[in-house]
Amino acid sequence: MRHRLERIAEHWESRRGEQPAAGPHEWRHESEPSHRPSYFPRPADERRVIRRKSFTMAPCTVDEAALEMNLLDYDFHLFTEIGTASAGVLYRGGPTGYRLALVAPVPTDQLSPFELDVTISAQPAPCLSLDEATERLSLLGLPFLFFIDAAQGRASVLYHRYDGHYGLITPAG
Repeated sequence: MRHRLERIAEHWESRRGEQPAAGPHEWRHESEPSHRPSYFPRPADERRVIRRKSFTMAPCTVDEAALEMNLLDYDFHLFTEIGTASAGVLYRGGPTGYRLALVAPVPTDQLSPFELDVTISAQPAPCLSLDEATERLSLLGLPFLFFIDAAQGRASVLYHRYDGHYGLITPAG
């Protein structure tokens, strides 16, 4: 009986509803999570493009692209901006929460009207070979890279897959 009372007294604070403090090198459910990449940290020299997706990009507005990106729970969305007929990628980032990169940047008034607060990149998409794109993605440590495929002359997105390899998205046609 004495042992049980000592044990109850030892854990009295947690029984009263107060959260116990985490000690050094101790993990608790309430602890701030460590930053971990959303993909397996495979060494760069072992990474390969193992997934290639090609699809028809229906022209849409920035708002429609954001809606589709959110509904599908994507980190980025490759689409054709309807006002300029230019390929672009919309992704989460920048001071507004969304950022738009186009193959060739244009003034905002040339884009189809949209309501979303979006930061627009002033930089054109780089023209790279697939090898150059994989090297750049690896060096910069970004989750994806929007570029113009030098061999195809078309917009593409190279991204990190969950398994540490790369995936490549290109427009069909």
